[in-house]
Amino acid sequence: MDSKENRKKLRLRLNQPLDVRVSSIGSPLVYELVTDDISMGGFFLAFSAPSRFPFLSSSILEVFLQLPSGDQLFFNGMMARIVHSPESEGEKRGGIAIRIVQIDPLVKETLQHFIENYSQDDSPYTSESMAGAA
Repeated sequence: MDSKENRKKLRLRLNQPLDVRVSSIGSPLVYELVTDDISMGGFFLAFSAPSRFPFLSSSILEVFLQLPSGDQLFFNGMMARIVHSPESEGEKRGGIAIRIVQIDPLVKETLQHFIENYSQDDSPYTSESMAGAA
């Protein structure tokens, strides 16, 4: 069974990307990025050269996600996969998938609320929603 078939979480493709700040735990060096592909399991960062992403697959990352409401969510993540060739992974673009590995229950509830509310067809933030996870 294909790993994409195992995905059960709602995955959103947003018209308006969300700001994301990523760093190694305790590092003062912060990378400011954006994502337009998010789920309760994680998110996807599109890169033209994903091999240049400065973290190892085993790195635990500090992630700050800025929601349109002004809420800033903090959680820990790690690289789930690198998509070098979009066609080989069934993706339309190359990049990095970040999996959420540790999240406070209240932060998780806020993220879930965002995903559920912005997955509606009339939302200005969602271009499409589909079954799947980052």
